[in-house]
Amino acid sequence: MTDGQREQFLTNVIYSTYSDAAVDSPVDWTSDTRMSAVFSERYLRPLGWPTTSSRIIELGCGSGNFLAFLEQRGFCRYTGIDVSPAQVRAAKQRLATDDLVEGDNVAALRAAACDSFDYIVALDVIEHYSLPDAHQLLVECRRVLRSGGRLLLQTPNAGGIFGGRGRYGDLSHLEGYTSQSIADLLHVAGFPDVSVYEVEPPNVTPKDKVRRSAWRLMSSLARAYIALETGVRRCPVSQTIIVVAR
Repeated sequence: MTDGQREQFLTNVIYSTYSDAAVDSPVDWTSDTRMSAVFSERYLRPLGWPTTSSRIIELGCGSGNFLAFLEQRGFCRYTGIDVSPAQVRAAKQRLATDDLVEGDNVAALRAAACDSFDYIVALDVIEHYSLPDAHQLLVECRRVLRSGGRLLLQTPNAGGIFGGRGRYGDLSHLEGYTSQSIADLLHVAGFPDVSVYEVEPPNVTPKDKVRRSAWRLMSSLARAYIALETGVRRCPVSQTIIVVAR
C-alpha cells in the first residue's frame, strides 16, 4: 500500500467511523485541581508560562479539554481547529468562544496572517500526518507564529523503551518520531531552537509522588542500558514526549 492509498483508506474508513464517535471525555476544571496542576506543569511550564492576554491556537483541539483549561485560568484569546464536526460541536457547547474552526489544520493556518499567534499547541497531532504533510504543517506554524513565540507538540516517543506501542497503537498514526528526528524536522521547517522533554507521571498527590519516584528509578536504568549499548547518555525513554520549538 502506497502512502497515498494509506491516507485515502484512513480518510474513507477509519476517520469516518471513529473521529466523530470518539469525543473526548470533558474535564471539570473548576473542581479537578489535580488535572489542572498536571496540565500546568506539562504544558504551561514548557511554554514559558504564557500571560492570559496571549494569542493561542490549538491544532486538533478535539472537544476542547485543553482550551477549557486555558479558559478556566483566565485566557480568552484562543482558537481551536479540529477536522471532526462532532468534536467541534462538543467544544462549542463547553467554551465561551465562537472562535472554533471545523476543518484541516494546514488550510486553517494558511488562512491566517503572518505573525498571528504567540503560541501554537498540537497535542497528539503530528504523528497523524505523512512526513511531507507534517513538514508543510510545521512550515505554516512557523509563518503564523510571532517572533519569540513557541510551538508545543506532544507526540509518542518512537525512541522510548516501548516506542512501538505509541507508533502502532493507533491505526491512524502515519509517522513515529524520536527526539532527534522530530528536532530534525522542526529545524528543516525553520525552527532553530528545539527542546524535548519527557512526559513524566504526575507529581501532585502522595500516590503520584511515589509513582514518579519509582518511574524515575526505572527510567534511569533504561537510560543506563541505552548508554552502555550506544554511548548516548541523554535520551528520553518516556512513552510520550513534549517538544517546544521557537
